[in-house]
Amino acid sequence: RNYRWFFATLVFAIVASLLVSCIGLTLFIGYFTDKTSGHILQVYKDAIGDNKRVSMQMFHKPVADAAFLTIVVITVILAVIAFGFLIHLTQFHIWLMYKGLSTYDFIIREREKNSDNQVTTLGEMSAPKSQHIKANKITPSKQ
Repeated sequence: RNYRWFFATLVFAIVASLLVSCIGLTLFIGYFTDKTSGHILQVYKDAIGDNKRVSMQMFHKPVADAAFLTIVVITVILAVIAFGFLIHLTQFHIWLMYKGLSTYDFIIREREKNSDNQVTTLGEMSAPKSQHIKANKITPSKQ
């Protein structure tokens, strides 16, 4: 019942990670290419007009250029990794919807499959298992 909200959250998270990556790349590229023209970064535009030294800022405090670039690069890398995980999670849940499974049903099915396929190191089947207790199985109501 909550897949609509779940997918909305995933879509917004994917868009946010792409936005953070694009802004970070713009800052990184602008740092090296925009010092004379000031077309990309406002800090360079202000410095060119006032003929003063450029200082990058974070939280309205001056920051060394190396620290600024390091933080930007780390942020972009983390955003790209998050994007990859979010896409994988989205694909997994689309596959679950295609198969008509909930996440809980998938986990239970995998547990049962793994417990039925356990083999000892000697290659023999492990001791017979008692019937699986499905007391924790939750089924949706018909309402």
